[in-house]
Formats: sequence, structure tokens, C-alpha cells
Amino acid sequence: MPELFLEIGSEEIPSGYVQPALEYMREELASFFSRNRIKAEAPEILGTPRRLVISVKGVDALQEDIVELFHGPNVSVAYDDQGEPTKAAMGFARGKGLDVSELTRDNTPKGEVVCARVEKKGRPTPDHLNEFLPQFIGNIPFPKKMRWGSRDTSFVRPIHWIVALFGSKPLDFTYEEIPCSDTSRGHRFMSPVFFKVNGFSDYLKSCEKHFIMIDPLVRKKSIHDQVSSLAGEVNGIVVLDQELLEEVNYLVEYPFAV
Repeated sequence: MPELFLEIGSEEIPSGYVQPALEYMREELASFFSRNRIKAEAPEILGTPRRLVISVKGVDALQEDIVELFHGPNVSVAYDDQGEPTKAAMGFARGKGLDVSELTRDNTPKGEVVCARVEKKGRPTPDHLNEFLPQFIGNIPFPKKMRWGSRDTSFVRPIHWIVALFGSKPLDFTYEEIPCSDTSRGHRFMSPVFFKVNGFSDYLKSCEKHFIMIDPLVRKKSIHDQVSSLAGEVNGIVVLDQELLEEVNYLVEYPFAV
């Protein structure tokens, strides 16, 4: 089944803003799939100061069909004494996109009423994503946002690129004149080049090549291990400050202790 991959690349986001933004992205995207009857696995989030990344595997390519039942006016109102449909029945059917002959009946606590069974065919998932993701990006909450250039909307920092793939193909939307594509960027100083993305697994390999430690847990462990090793060289120990470690973790893409 296809995978959704999204990377929002920007100028450096303040350290304390990154993890809450990623948590929002995970919850909101999971909610989106549920609301729209699209089966998908739980989203996976990763990020650095320059990029917010989310991957969702096992996404259905087509929204599930659904049949909705709508109750209308009472049968005594919907049909006259000769059993012919009244304006009430015809108006109800027309409002649901049906011919009056397609109406059925149902017993309710309020008596027998006419019913409309409306079948909604599922749309392709990429169509939903192209509509939703620009709004999704703009709604990511940050304590402070900014506008830049001539853009009308705001974000925490200027966005420079967006990678958005469904399966191996780029989606088709723009966010404030920034088109999504299949091209990401390496570390700002150690590998300032563009690289293609072909799904999440391919992206992780490319990050290693381009000096991006994309997993916050791996990055945090690297920081702690490097500092501890340096301290050991001078017979010292590290007094762990968890809050400081969290802050530093989201200040760098490729930590190197000195």
C-alpha cells in the first residue's frame, strides 16, 4: 500500500517549537485520515531545526465508499390521498440528489417517514491530500509566527522547500507559491546540495549521506555519548541536565561535541 511522506524545509525553527509542532502534525494527520474514511497506519514523526518530517505507511489509495441514510418528512405529508408524491417529498428528494421514486420508508419514534439512501463514492486519496495539506501546513501551531516577502500567510520561519510524496510520486499542491516536489536539501554547511527523495526509507539513507541526523532520539543519544566520551578523556563526568539536552538536541542537525 502507498506511503505518504511530507517534509517541510525552513530556516532554523526555535528549539522549543519543534517537538510540539511534530506532535500536532502526528495527531492532526491521523485525525484527517479517520475523518475521511481513509485507512492508514499510525504516523511517524522526525525532525530537526530545519525540517519537520512525517511519514504514514499503509495508506489506502482510495477513500472508502459510504451509504448515508437521511430521514425526511412524514409519509402522510410526503404523499397525497392518491399516493402521489407531494412538493415536500419532491423537494426532499431533489435536495439529496435523488429522483422521488428512489425514496424509501422507515419507522421512527415520530411515525413512518420517507428516507433517502445516498451512496457516496470514495475519491482518490491524493485528491484529498492536495486539498488538505496546504491548510494543514498553515495551521501548525507555534507560539510566534512571521510573514515574509509578499506572502499573506505566516509560519514560524520562512519555508524554503516542501517534499510531499504519495507512493513514489510527488503530490500536486503549492503553499504560498512554494510547490511541493521530490527534492530535499542536505546539511546547510556540510552538504549544501539538493537530493531526490523516493519514500521514507530512501530519505533516511540520504540523510545519512548528507550529514542530517533526522531522528531526535538518535541525535540526543549522540550528543550525550560524545560529551560523556570527552569528559572521560579528562577523568570527568557529565552532570546530565535533561532540559539543556532537549534544547541542544533541536539546535543542531548533525551534533559534534567539542
